[in-house]
Amino acid sequence: MPDNENWRRIEDPNYEDIDNDIGVFGTSKSATEICLIQIDSVISTIKGNKWEKAMEGPLYTVKYELERQLSFLQ
Repeated sequence: MPDNENWRRIEDPNYEDIDNDIGVFGTSKSATEICLIQIDSVISTIKGNKWEKAMEGPLYTVKYELERQLSFLQ
């Protein structure tokens, strides 16, 4: 496991880095935008898949949350 702040943040639920954590999926606007691009890619990939209906609901939930958080960063 890499020894960096991101892994520490993931592994330790009590870890607080107030200076670097702005409370969004990514730790910056660009990281959040990358997450949104990745979610869009997964949504496109599952089109026509037999599991599409089961997976699209949670993916759209994450997509809308990312868009909401981006609106705060702009």
